[in-house]
Amino acid sequence: MNAKSSPSHPAPDELSPKRSSHVRLLFILIGSIFFAEVVAMSLIYELPPHLDYRIITSIDAGVMTILIFPVLYFLSFRPLILHIEKRQKAEAESREMALFPALNPDGVLQVDATGQIRKVNPAAAQMGFSVGAHLTEVIPDLHELDLRACIATGTTQQVYETQLCERFLLWSIRGAPDLDLAFLYSVDITQRRQAEKAVRQLSRIVEQTEDTVVVTNCDGVIEYVNPAFERLTGYTKEEALGKTPRVLKSDIHDVDFYRNMWNTILAGEVFQSEIANRKKNGELYYEVKTIAPLRDAQGRITHFVATGKDITEHKLDEEKLLKAYDELEMRVQDRTEELRIANSELEDEINVRKRAEAETQRYIEELKNFNNAMVGRELRMIELKKEVNELCERVNQLPRYSLEFDKERR
Repeated sequence: MNAKSSPSHPAPDELSPKRSSHVRLLFILIGSIFFAEVVAMSLIYELPPHLDYRIITSIDAGVMTILIFPVLYFLSFRPLILHIEKRQKAEAESREMALFPALNPDGVLQVDATGQIRKVNPAAAQMGFSVGAHLTEVIPDLHELDLRACIATGTTQQVYETQLCERFLLWSIRGAPDLDLAFLYSVDITQRRQAEKAVRQLSRIVEQTEDTVVVTNCDGVIEYVNPAFERLTGYTKEEALGKTPRVLKSDIHDVDFYRNMWNTILAGEVFQSEIANRKKNGELYYEVKTIAPLRDAQGRITHFVATGKDITEHKLDEEKLLKAYDELEMRVQDRTEELRIANSELEDEINVRKRAEAETQRYIEELKNFNNAMVGRELRMIELKKEVNELCERVNQLPRYSLEFDKERR
């Protein structure tokens, strides 16, 4: 206990200089009073004896006051006044240090009531602020700021947003009436403004896109739909909010389809598939649906966002194409059958012609053989006629046969 309590009590040698100083001042004060009283009494004895005692008392008091007051002033009042001034200065410096954090990563400015910059911290200096410049020279947006009123109110804080080069700064102004100064604190909100700009751009994209966008909570309750959803389904935003996507159910998909969809998105994965839904008027339409989970900063799923691309016309064209393909397939089959029948008939005709050609060839061969036989016979007759004629010449008779074919024919 003694070891712990000893640091709270100063040692005797630490108090001795203060005690000696107080004792010395006390002796000086007593000596000064004694000296003043001696001087006053000496002056009184030099006065005429017929003076009234009240005058003598007043003279005694005046001499005592004149002699003791400087001593009291320099020994008591002046140190007290200096101590008060020093304490006030320390408090002002402490308050200024509290109002002006030099190591603040954001810019801090100290300005007077006229708007002249008195002090800047390093962060503000990097922004281009300098001591001696006027506030409106570097931030024209603050030309309407009433610094005097701000300083007078003291606790009033006004917020201004300015753009400095490519940076967006949010300023808070605080007046210090006791210092007759104002302090401006900046917060760099460039990233916030960029994020807000990105959100606005994304919002415009979502509002203007032709794809449907639906945002639901974890229970599937619709919290947002874009205009494309209203145009496609026929449901207005007011009619859709608070409901679930089951209002679009077409009864074409089975339970396993929807169970697989929920299992996928609840597992934090992206679901994508073609879905057939029904509009408000009961008309069927088709979408390529993509559903993705949205997570918060802790990674928990808070919402689901579903985007859909209308492929109804494509689906109808595909059905027409399939129908046309089936018709073409039937026509091809019919034509193929016709060609098969025609080919069979052609083959039969070719076979008939081949048989006819073979029969004709046989007749030609027979005719040729017959012709050859007839020609040989004719030649033989000619030879015999020649022999007969030769025999007639030998017996001096006229030729019996004529050997000229044309004449014989005549």
